[in-house]
Amino acid sequence: MGKVYYHLISARPAGRDLRNLLDGMGIHVVHSQNYEHLGYFAVKYAGRPVIHDVSDFYSIFPRNQEQPSRRILGPLDTVKRWRRLWLEKYVLERADGLTFNSPVMLRLAQERYSITGETLVIPNAVPEEDMPYSFLPRLSAQDGSTHTVFVGHINGPKLNRLVEIANRGVHVHLYTLQKNAFRQTLVETCTSHSYLHWHDALPYKSLLKELTQYDFGLVLWYEEAKEPFFQASLPSKLFDYLAAGLPVVVGPFQALTEFVRQHQCGFVLYDDNELPDKLREVYTVGDRRKYTMEYYIRPLVALYRRLASG
Repeated sequence: MGKVYYHLISARPAGRDLRNLLDGMGIHVVHSQNYEHLGYFAVKYAGRPVIHDVSDFYSIFPRNQEQPSRRILGPLDTVKRWRRLWLEKYVLERADGLTFNSPVMLRLAQERYSITGETLVIPNAVPEEDMPYSFLPRLSAQDGSTHTVFVGHINGPKLNRLVEIANRGVHVHLYTLQKNAFRQTLVETCTSHSYLHWHDALPYKSLLKELTQYDFGLVLWYEEAKEPFFQASLPSKLFDYLAAGLPVVVGPFQALTEFVRQHQCGFVLYDDNELPDKLREVYTVGDRRKYTMEYYIRPLVALYRRLASG
């Protein structure tokens, strides 16, 4: 009965509660984040302008990264998928404003949906207060080797891609999130490979400071990464590296390629045979403030004000 109530009955009273909460707090504009059902509730029930953040919209997000070849859904999952697609269409076509984490993601959304609200590109950049302003000694200055780093979620395919880099005599340091079931594999792989180094998790600001001792940040994904999401996304790790002063090594994915070429902040790795020569070249990230949220946020604040006064 609880599930019946949740799926078939609860939306209207929940929407009424949301509206009452916003009225009581004197809210002028709602900004919903990423999940399409949150945007749907805001657009349908809030009674004021809604900006919806589209970081990883559902219709392009990979459903099974651990086993990319398996894409068959059961009947219940199929129904859930179609509902999420409907919710996504509802909010993207009816929100007063939309933010996307890359220009490529915005273009994909415009191809799929009849967007009428204002649109902005606001990537997952670094809060300026978390940027490191002092730097650790580079490990490469101590041993003459190249030290790269990978931050973020990891699974089997991603680890295999990093092993390929380590097999070429390039140190790869990992600060990762992973499923508990994968942790043992990760630790065993790093323990058995002299160029793979797994580190304990750190608070975000401490992590950014830790990154300053490395030479390059890695955003490579893996061979089976074929979904549109990988072409469209600018992951937060990209900005973590750059804010810490590290040039980046990225895979040949459209949004990453466009970004690196625009900012001249690293290189695109098309073939691992290119790695030794490209690592010897000199790169600069330029003004690190270009990778902070404060750099991107002003148009969003202006949009809040226009919608609130409108």
